[in-house]
Amino acid sequence: MNGEIAKAKRAVRTEKKVMMIESLQGMYNEDEIMQMFGIPQENVSGFFYYLSEDKEFALLVKQGRKPNIDFQMLNYAKEYIALLKDAE
Repeated sequence: MNGEIAKAKRAVRTEKKVMMIESLQGMYNEDEIMQMFGIPQENVSGFFYYLSEDKEFALLVKQGRKPNIDFQMLNYAKEYIALLKDAE
Protein backbone atom coordinates (compact mmCIF):
# COMPACT_ATOMS: atom_id res chain seq x y z
CA MET A 1 0.00 0.00 0.00
CA ASN A 2 2.77 2.48 0.91
CA GLY A 3 4.47 1.87 -2.43
CA GLU A 4 1.29 2.77 -4.26
CA ILE A 5 0.90 5.99 -2.26
CA ALA A 6 4.49 7.01 -2.99
CA LYS A 7 3.99 6.24 -6.67
CA ALA A 8 0.79 8.33 -6.75
CA LYS A 9 2.57 11.25 -5.05
CA ARG A 10 5.38 11.13 -7.63
CA ALA A 11 2.81 11.09 -10.42
CA VAL A 12 1.08 14.17 -8.97
CA ARG A 13 4.41 16.05 -8.70
CA THR A 14 5.27 15.12 -12.26
CA GLU A 15 1.85 16.24 -13.51
CA LYS A 16 2.23 19.61 -11.76
CA LYS A 17 5.60 20.13 -13.46
CA VAL A 18 4.15 19.22 -16.84
CA MET A 19 1.26 21.63 -16.33
CA MET A 20 3.65 24.43 -15.39
CA ILE A 21 5.81 23.78 -18.44
CA GLU A 22 2.70 23.85 -20.63
CA SER A 23 1.67 27.16 -19.03
CA LEU A 24 5.08 28.65 -19.76
CA GLN A 25 4.94 27.39 -23.34
CA GLY A 26 1.60 29.17 -23.65
CA MET A 27 3.16 32.43 -22.39
CA TYR A 28 6.41 32.28 -24.36
CA ASN A 29 7.34 30.76 -27.67
CA GLU A 30 10.79 29.39 -28.41
CA ASP A 31 11.95 32.57 -30.18
CA GLU A 32 10.98 34.72 -27.18
CA ILE A 33 12.92 32.47 -24.81
CA MET A 34 15.97 32.71 -27.04
CA GLN A 35 15.73 36.49 -27.55
CA MET A 36 14.54 37.66 -24.13
CA PHE A 37 16.58 35.31 -21.98
CA GLY A 38 19.51 34.27 -24.19
CA ILE A 39 18.76 30.55 -24.01
CA PRO A 40 20.18 28.56 -26.96
CA GLN A 41 17.48 26.95 -29.12
CA GLU A 42 18.60 23.42 -28.28
CA ASN A 43 18.23 24.15 -24.56
CA VAL A 44 14.79 25.81 -24.44
CA SER A 45 13.01 22.63 -23.32
CA GLY A 46 15.67 22.00 -20.70
CA PHE A 47 15.25 25.56 -19.43
CA PHE A 48 11.51 24.99 -18.98
CA TYR A 49 12.25 21.81 -17.04
CA TYR A 50 14.84 23.68 -14.93
CA LEU A 51 12.20 26.29 -14.08
CA SER A 52 9.66 23.60 -13.18
CA GLU A 53 11.91 22.41 -10.35
CA ASP A 54 11.40 25.62 -8.34
CA LYS A 55 8.26 25.61 -6.19
CA GLU A 56 8.18 29.38 -5.65
CA PHE A 57 8.48 29.98 -9.38
CA ALA A 58 5.71 27.45 -9.99
CA LEU A 59 3.48 29.51 -7.70
CA LEU A 60 4.17 32.66 -9.74
CA VAL A 61 3.23 30.81 -12.92
CA LYS A 62 0.09 29.44 -11.31
CA GLN A 63 -0.88 32.97 -10.27
CA GLY A 64 -0.15 34.28 -13.78
CA ARG A 65 1.96 37.17 -12.52
CA LYS A 66 3.69 37.90 -15.84
CA PRO A 67 5.92 40.82 -14.73
CA ASN A 68 7.20 38.77 -11.79
CA ILE A 69 7.61 35.72 -14.01
CA ASP A 70 9.68 37.73 -16.50
CA PHE A 71 11.90 39.09 -13.74
CA GLN A 72 12.49 35.69 -12.16
CA MET A 73 13.11 34.08 -15.54
CA LEU A 74 15.89 36.59 -16.19
CA ASN A 75 17.58 35.51 -12.97
CA TYR A 76 17.06 31.81 -13.68
CA ALA A 77 18.29 32.24 -17.25
CA LYS A 78 21.62 33.59 -15.94
CA GLU A 79 21.94 30.59 -13.61
CA TYR A 80 20.93 28.14 -16.33
CA ILE A 81 23.38 29.57 -18.87
CA ALA A 82 26.15 29.35 -16.26
CA LEU A 83 25.27 25.69 -15.68
CA LEU A 84 25.41 25.05 -19.42
CA LYS A 85 28.86 26.65 -19.61
CA ASP A 86 30.08 24.61 -16.65
CA ALA A 87 28.86 21.43 -18.33
CA GLU A 88 30.94 22.08 -21.46
